[in-house]
Amino acid sequence: MNTDTTNTESNPLLGYRMGDCSPSELLTKSDLSGRDKLAVLRQWEYDAIELMVAEEENMGGGRPAPLSEIRDAIRSLRTDRGDGPARTGQSGGPMTVADVMTRTVKTVHSDNRIRDVARQMRTDGVGLYVVLDGDEAVGMVTDRDIVARAVADRVDLDARPVADIMTNRIVACAQDAPLSEAADLMMREGVRRLCVVDAAGDLAGILSVTDLALDHNGEATIGRVLRAIVQAPAASAPDPDKTTSRHGAASHPGGLQVYSLRPRVRR
Repeated sequence: MNTDTTNTESNPLLGYRMGDCSPSELLTKSDLSGRDKLAVLRQWEYDAIELMVAEEENMGGGRPAPLSEIRDAIRSLRTDRGDGPARTGQSGGPMTVADVMTRTVKTVHSDNRIRDVARQMRTDGVGLYVVLDGDEAVGMVTDRDIVARAVADRVDLDARPVADIMTNRIVACAQDAPLSEAADLMMREGVRRLCVVDAAGDLAGILSVTDLALDHNGEATIGRVLRAIVQAPAASAPDPDKTTSRHGAASHPGGLQVYSLRPRVRR
């Protein structure tokens, strides 16, 4: 208990949450160093992105997250600190998928039991796994899938494999693709996440719709992508004799399907 109190008092930035004050007001706080202000603003930026995505997914009309204000404050702080321009691609040009993707990818096997996968999610502190068949990615499963497709339907969590409820297709993009191309792919395919592959076709990471916020005009891009996904018509059942580029995950979950691309996972 004493340790917790001491840590809180020695870290004043822990007392600042989004909404407690405006980003511009935060910059005037004398109890925070420039580094601490930047840390708070980065956390607020992350929170604002999550809030914006949640609002878009629910097509809500709530107060928009102050992402532009937060980023204005970050730019102002970086200028005052002499940090120079932020968030260009590694080559100095437009940002690519590799610049923002999640590189650590957690995986489970298609025949793992649903309850085991749910417990592993809790242990790992994650909400998504790539599902493997051998060393090939064949789908994705999220905590939302487990709730909506298993718990809500009273599926036997101990008997049924995760393959029965996973989103059973992979949509992939190259890691050197511009973020704008990745956004177009999400809209065209109706997905919120892409598997990212390297030149050899191996799984290199995951790109989420929230990652698009890091690009220029990212807020508008996220809104455009999510609206396209929500408003897309339901896909018809796939022809089992053909490879397919689109599959309605919400209407046809589960099962191992044959698609044109299965990224490999190197052990």
